[in-house]
Amino acid sequence: MAKIEHWGIAALLLVATVNNASAQEQEHNLPATAAQTYVQAWLGTMEADNARSLDDPSTGVRLEADYSSIPLGGGVSQRLWGASVQIGFEGGGLVSFKNDAVIFAGADPGLRVSIDNEFFLTELFMGGVVSLRPSHWLRLYAAAGPSIAWGLLHGEDEDDNGESGVVVIGPGSLLVIDLDETHSDFSFGFYGRIGIDFELESGLTFGISARYVEHEMNFDERGKFTLDDMHWFVTLGGRI
Repeated sequence: MAKIEHWGIAALLLVATVNNASAQEQEHNLPATAAQTYVQAWLGTMEADNARSLDDPSTGVRLEADYSSIPLGGGVSQRLWGASVQIGFEGGGLVSFKNDAVIFAGADPGLRVSIDNEFFLTELFMGGVVSLRPSHWLRLYAAAGPSIAWGLLHGEDEDDNGESGVVVIGPGSLLVIDLDETHSDFSFGFYGRIGIDFELESGLTFGISARYVEHEMNFDERGKFTLDDMHWFVTLGGRI
């Protein structure tokens, strides 16, 4: 609910700013500009607390793993029309890769195991954009639209004897994971993004952006990966 409230407040502030900018544009009879294209390169991170979970189908016991944070990189291109208030669309993509050991833990303190694996994510998206220009050096924008993500999870068997390739979690045989298997999955969702750009006379831009999207990928016996936390980016780009 807190996330919904935050986005609701942001939307109300955006609407108020749009109305104010439109009134100023009409008052000063600002001419509509030709279509403008902005490009951005992104570098950021996403929190992934308890992002991955494993369920034992026989007992219903769930184990969760904390990935801490996942690095993100990517970019976007925006095509906009207007003057003080600009409307258009954007499209882009992002990628993420993390090779690290994660610790799965359950309610029982004895249910713990560390697994090394590689996680790769790529996402493509396209959405509508509303951009506001309070001044020639400042740009505020919001965007939303559909998104498709593809994730891949690959385990690494680090058994010195090279014999097993299998991890058994918990007493007895609660859950068996084949570390040598690779699994992938697609996920569809919708994203929302807000940001602020500072623009130099040369057209170079830099700023920050916050983005939210939900994706869930099922890697079979390797568990589920749920990404539903905010993305934070620093952006660098320009107007072309």
